[in-house]
Amino acid sequence: MAEAPLIIICAVSVPYMAWLSRMSGGAKPSLPFGLDQWLLCLPFIPLMIFVHAPVWLIALAYLSSVAGVRTGHGQYMDLGRWNKPVKPEKLDFIVTILTGRKDNFKDWKRDAVGDAVTGAAVTIGPSIVIAATGNFWAAGALFMAGVMKAAAYMIGWAVFPERKLNWPEDMDEATELAELLRGGFLGAGMTAACFLVV
Repeated sequence: MAEAPLIIICAVSVPYMAWLSRMSGGAKPSLPFGLDQWLLCLPFIPLMIFVHAPVWLIALAYLSSVAGVRTGHGQYMDLGRWNKPVKPEKLDFIVTILTGRKDNFKDWKRDAVGDAVTGAAVTIGPSIVIAATGNFWAAGALFMAGVMKAAAYMIGWAVFPERKLNWPEDMDEATELAELLRGGFLGAGMTAACFLVV
């Protein structure tokens, strides 16, 4: 079981990652140079340090997480609701392999797979590093937190099927709620991983 400081860091990562995920989607304050995306991935570092991963692997995993956030997901966030095609995302070739469908922008299942793939891209690097230290359950929990991005968007569209309601600014659309939930799921996966580290 993890030590208290790590558990505190991971517990704080739920609201921290939730809000930074929302900021990377356009909430204020806006940070320059994609800094919000770099900050979003920071909580993975103490967990990898705690499992005694080599520094160079921690650095590679952190960079892979940031790259995962920066891959984009605009094509998938509507879950088949919008009527205009968008440019293929960087990981669209993986989505095409998994679904057998290419450029089908009206297919919610393909979009859900796309969200899961782009979410997994954020957590796969740290998950591999954590698994390499023998902490397979913790690695699995963190990896699944990334995959839960698909569920975040499904929940967002279930709550806001018409896209807008009279909620506070920066939280009144399906995609805005989904961004908040995506980060919350990442933080929850971090917290679960902390408790699963042996």
